[in-house]
Amino acid sequence: VLFIDEIHMINEELANFILPIIEDFQINGKRIRPFTLLACTTEKGSLIKKFKPLIDRFKIQKTLDDYTEDEMFQLIKQFNKKSFKENIVDDNIVTMISQNCRLTPRIAIRYLESYIFMDTDIKTVFDSYNIVKEGITENDIKVLELLSENEKPVGIQAISAYLGTSEENYQYTNEGYLLQKGLITRTPRGRLISNKGRKFLEELNWKKLDL
Repeated sequence: VLFIDEIHMINEELANFILPIIEDFQINGKRIRPFTLLACTTEKGSLIKKFKPLIDRFKIQKTLDDYTEDEMFQLIKQFNKKSFKENIVDDNIVTMISQNCRLTPRIAIRYLESYIFMDTDIKTVFDSYNIVKEGITENDIKVLELLSENEKPVGIQAISAYLGTSEENYQYTNEGYLLQKGLITRTPRGRLISNKGRKFLEELNWKKLDL
């Protein structure tokens, strides 16, 4: 079994290398033992756009449900008990981590470890990761502010340039969660802030100059 996580991040050269292997189980004409390829992605649309011939070779394609906050709470508790037996974290802290980890185990573990190793309050930990509220970061707020100032869709190239990062990093770090939260929408011409996103900004009372 070959498992590739975040397969949308591979480059074209690697995709073209994998394709004939999974079709014929051969590398440079030499036959290899058949295997099962498993792959995960949070950007199936991006993968289809870049490597449709590759994704078409997958016989089974399944969309998994997101974790819930309750499930994240249990995962964090289990990890805490298994890895830090002498540093059992209070349930209130675990709840706060589950509410701000973007429903992603690896992020939750990172926050838990930071809380234990930094030996400080959880707010300081969140501040160190620039978390504003509900896992939303300062860069996420910048995206919402940019979109709120434009009535027309804003292209991904403009957004990533505004953040000073690559398009791939923006998609991986910011866009997925903003879409998941329903704060932005994606159109063929670019991204728009949703009504929920505008309401989020209003409730936060966030001013661009404060950033």
